[in-house]
Amino acid sequence: MPKISVLIQSHNRLHGLQRALLSLAMQSFRDCEIIISDDSEIPLEVIDAMLNNMMPLLAPMEIKFRRTPPCGAAESMREAYSRSTGEYIKILHDDDYLTAHSLDVMVQALNTNNDVNAVYGQALISYGTKDQLFYCFSNNIIKTPSSEWVALYTQTGFGPITSPVCALYRRHDRFRILWDEFQSPQLREAARKTGAGTDVSLQVDNAGSAPFVMIVPYVVAVLNTDMQSTTQVDAGIESYYKMWREEYAANPPWKQSSRGVSIATKSRGIPPKKNAVQSGQAKFQQAFSLHQLGKIGEAKTIYHEILKVQPQHFECLHLLGVIAIQTREPELGIQLINDAIKLNPNVASAYSNLGLALQNLKRLDEALACYDKALVLEPDYADAYYNRGNTLKGLKRLDEALASYDKALMLRPEYAEAYSNRGNALEG
Repeated sequence: MPKISVLIQSHNRLHGLQRALLSLAMQSFRDCEIIISDDSEIPLEVIDAMLNNMMPLLAPMEIKFRRTPPCGAAESMREAYSRSTGEYIKILHDDDYLTAHSLDVMVQALNTNNDVNAVYGQALISYGTKDQLFYCFSNNIIKTPSSEWVALYTQTGFGPITSPVCALYRRHDRFRILWDEFQSPQLREAARKTGAGTDVSLQVDNAGSAPFVMIVPYVVAVLNTDMQSTTQVDAGIESYYKMWREEYAANPPWKQSSRGVSIATKSRGIPPKKNAVQSGQAKFQQAFSLHQLGKIGEAKTIYHEILKVQPQHFECLHLLGVIAIQTREPELGIQLINDAIKLNPNVASAYSNLGLALQNLKRLDEALACYDKALVLEPDYADAYYNRGNTLKGLKRLDEALASYDKALMLRPEYAEAYSNRGNALEG
């Protein structure tokens, strides 16, 4: 029996499936079976040819592929789970991919903590060339009561990590792959059709099945929306999660906790990379923690309260600019981060975040200048090289983009997303 069953749902994204498999080939942990449930219209001979080419790279992992009738993302994942035999379960969508060695990191956490059924790594959420969002990079290994984790999801519909691709689960009697147990037929039907309920359901139900959950300080996955992921583009997702919250509020499966999960974080670009706030002020630390937990509205309120007393508070201005970027207000983000830079012009991450805001507005030449400034201040800033590469690719300066990706990879050899975007640049 393999240690890990990797479940992949595939639908009309051959390049995405290949990229997901390549990320598995990068893993040092190899005791896996790969179970693919595909309901696409891609000719089987095309997929078979790709899988045959991948097999030598994936050995000794076994690939179990099955073509199913069109049934939606959630049902495809359920079908894959029905064929799995591993002690641990890994979910991998065909528009996401893993970073090098991520399986080994999470397996070690589960192997040494029998009171944990779910271990989470950190996630990079990428919106392609339109905008980029970076979430929840923890500096420490966190082991926290699962009741707190569940409470966070039941209160918000989201959490510090937003996809099961970031998790490794221990198989257990109540393991859930779909929202098929919800009372609301609307929720069940929406989940069956779109898969939109799968992510949060997996997080809540499987995390809550053991006394504790763990979070490891390692970026384990890149979550993409550049391939038209169903759950990301569904126009009804906001009302969908509202229904989910209302049902959980009416029928809470676990006792709710008012205390949030405490996570010390550092981000790749948002919030700052090396200039993480060292302020001893409890109020700022509270806001910063809320920000890292995804409670942007609450964090924003406290940042503004601090600025009323300390109008030249660099970190508050900078992080309010970050929130503006996260809430798709790049013009406001530019204004706020520029105000922060006037107070302290020597923080590389501020210029990098300013570059992201400008990049969102397609002001690519200005964004490039910001990344260059960040690299003057911090020459080993791998993420600035990566973002610079993306900007140069947008400017069709492909040779320079490749050079920037190469520099990012030299500084961080396991930088999977840089490998991927470099490959895209090579394809033109």
